[in-house]
Amino acid sequence: MKGATFQLIATGYQKDHSIVLHPLHLIWHGAGFALPKEHQKFFIISVIQAKVSYILLDILFEENLYVQLQEVEIQLPLLSLVDKSTSVVYPILECLLGDKLTAFAPHTTGIQFGKSKELEIAKQLFDVAALFDISENIRLVTATHDAIASKELAYRGLNELNTQDVLLDTFNTACLIGTRGNLQAVGEYQELVDGISKLRGFIYSGNFSPDSAILCASKAATLAALILKQENTIIRFEKGLDLSAWNIPNPNYNKLNKLKKTNPEAFFFFYRALETLGQIEN
Repeated sequence: MKGATFQLIATGYQKDHSIVLHPLHLIWHGAGFALPKEHQKFFIISVIQAKVSYILLDILFEENLYVQLQEVEIQLPLLSLVDKSTSVVYPILECLLGDKLTAFAPHTTGIQFGKSKELEIAKQLFDVAALFDISENIRLVTATHDAIASKELAYRGLNELNTQDVLLDTFNTACLIGTRGNLQAVGEYQELVDGISKLRGFIYSGNFSPDSAILCASKAATLAALILKQENTIIRFEKGLDLSAWNIPNPNYNKLNKLKKTNPEAFFFFYRALETLGQIEN
């Protein structure tokens, strides 16, 4: 990104048609619910592809639903600013995690199945796991998740559902990945597999394999379970932990026992999730 687009960011005015603004319009969801949303295209010259491309920015007009914000100064070599620094007001990590968790719930508030958006679903899963690793305050995650999930349900006209339904959606989808499709939803599992495969091309730090996705799913499952049961402490996995006596007899989830040897950290988090929900036995 360079030239007039940078000028737009720095000064607030447009030059050389570096940005195309689409007027505000209403996107309808459900029965009688309007979503005030604006699209803006930022055109860039890609160094990699050597052609003009764009970044599509979706803007939702809504009151702040994050329970805690912070002001962050932008210090990036990508941005060259003269005389003064630039800062933005941004949600803290736990609030971002609560928001992201609502997006990984494909039957309720999240990126939906059957919309050719399998890559977007996988991206939400990846983000949830990354934020989970560096978050501590579950209360803030819960408060933000509840606020945003409630609003999303209203936007979609899903008034018969509540935030617990959203969390169960997240938990069940995560378990679908962990059991490799052994929860009867074969078509949905294949969509998840396709999204995970496509996501590999977007991950620059290491290889994103099916086992990586299962580990991400186990963290999403644990987080959903903790919020459902109003638990406020994340128990982290420690390398070398003896899991030999840990077993999941519940026939709905006993396929997860295979992870004990192949992906012990994922098994740990799935076990903790089921334990929190009282689902180890049945």
